[in-house]
Amino acid sequence: MHRRRSARLWGAGRARQQAWRGWSCPAPGAGERRAGGGGSDGGQEPRRLRRPCPRLVGRACAAVSARAARGLGAGPPRGAGIALVADRPLTLALSTCWNARRHRTAGTLLDELAALGARQVELAYCTPNLLPTMAEALALRGMAVASIHNACPWPLDPAGERMHWSVPDGLASADEERRSWALALARESIAWAERLGAGVVILHMGQIETTVGQGELFDLLRLGKRSEFEGLRARALAERAARAPAHVARAIAAACELGEEAARRGVALGLEVRDCYDEIPNLDEMLQMLEATAGLPIGYWHDVGHAEKQHLLGLAGPHEYLQRFADRLLGVHLHDGLYERDHMAPGFGRIDLQATARLLPVGVRRTLELDERVSTDEAVAGLAYLRSLGLA
Repeated sequence: MHRRRSARLWGAGRARQQAWRGWSCPAPGAGERRAGGGGSDGGQEPRRLRRPCPRLVGRACAAVSARAARGLGAGPPRGAGIALVADRPLTLALSTCWNARRHRTAGTLLDELAALGARQVELAYCTPNLLPTMAEALALRGMAVASIHNACPWPLDPAGERMHWSVPDGLASADEERRSWALALARESIAWAERLGAGVVILHMGQIETTVGQGELFDLLRLGKRSEFEGLRARALAERAARAPAHVARAIAAACELGEEAARRGVALGLEVRDCYDEIPNLDEMLQMLEATAGLPIGYWHDVGHAEKQHLLGLAGPHEYLQRFADRLLGVHLHDGLYERDHMAPGFGRIDLQATARLLPVGVRRTLELDERVSTDEAVAGLAYLRSLGLA
């Protein structure tokens, strides 16, 4: 679904906004106290990377299957029969975006991640029912929250269904009511980060309405229609550039406001490289936002799949985001991707994770962020591959 539909999706639910105000569980403390740019090789198909070593993956899968057969852990809900990826804990966090939708309690959610070797998690897409018992569930399992992805908790509509991703992504919106609500959601995420001891809250700063869908651009790339791709991209970027200044100004104002809140609570904010060309910030806007928020606990959050899409569209060099903002880097989302699909298990796409491993500073936060469609077997293989690169 393209970003230009987000305003319509938001508007369609405007009449229900008063009902939405009641979705959230109490916040901690309440009651208890894309314009252009570009690398020269942008838009070219990336080279095919080697798959994870079959022998390595085979050993990992055989080991965890043997542990499961010996009864050393309950298998995940998918029935894959896997108990643990490794005999030693992972050195990176696992994001709950992979499994939050499958669980009704914090304990079962954490158990599935612990079965893969996780000792740290990034909370993402967690609904309000999961959070009240999260601290206790973490303590019982000796686990910790490394980071939180806004919005946390994720907003629900009156029917109890998860709301569209565009709701928390309204920080740059011209609709003041929508923007105010997005700010409130981000503040609640910051409050939960303080309560659960998470060091970073990861933010999306908004999007700019355009008439060109990113899927259209990738369709032309896949078909090898270079001339048509460049023409459509030029039109898309011109639309974005014409509308960007006011949106970016609102995004900067939101970042400053939230940065002050984060400073009061001892939490940092990570501005994430964006997924689509029409989102904020692009490469130059990221620099603008980081400069505007100097002195606040705000830094850059890298996502290998998002940066890869920017590269494929010709909007940045292959590792330009990571290299340009290394001095403000707070952490990274790891996964794999193929054209516009990302959040695949590492080794199942074409992202050069070996180069990422070489470029990442020692000790930087790392999170494996998988799509919920990734199977447990694929997750196991992906973790084995990351471990072979020194990333897990």
